Amino acid sequence: MLSGLLGNIRLVAVVLLVPWLAFAQGTVTMDQTGSGTVTLTGASAAAQTAVSCAYIEIPVTDEDLNTVWRAPAAVTITEIFCETDAGTVGLELTNDDGSPTGVNGSDISCTTSGVSDTSFAGDAAFAQDHLLDVNVGTVVTAVRLSVCWRYTYD
Repeated sequence: MLSGLLGNIRLVAVVLLVPWLAFAQGTVTMDQTGSGTVTLTGASAAAQTAVSCAYIEIPVTDEDLNTVWRAPAAVTITEIFCETDAGTVGLELTNDDGSPTGVNGSDISCTTSGVSDTSFAGDAAFAQDHLLDVNVGTVVTAVRLSVCWRYTYD
């Protein structure tokens, strides 16, 4: 009886580790041996999407926030969304794979109404474990900046 109960608890814990995945068809295999490998299989594995966000209180002009996120698998960023509480903030996400490259290719001007960008001139493809940095450009009166990035699993 106890082993059956523990099996259910483990299942709940695994589900809580990946609550942001939007599943269509396909399966997710998690390697529990410690390698951290996540494998998506099935006809629509590439259609699996997720969103991650960061909140920056009192952003500072030309501030670089290193390692805000680490890619859980090979992914491609498909959208960047940002919003301020007041004024504007220039923003670029960086694919820090050892030779950092901007994802968008230029600063996005974040505003109070929120800005979404899906057309990139930079490097939006992340290998597993590549790092994402947030680079703040010019800050004009903002005291809060929220940034989200939507990505698909490759």
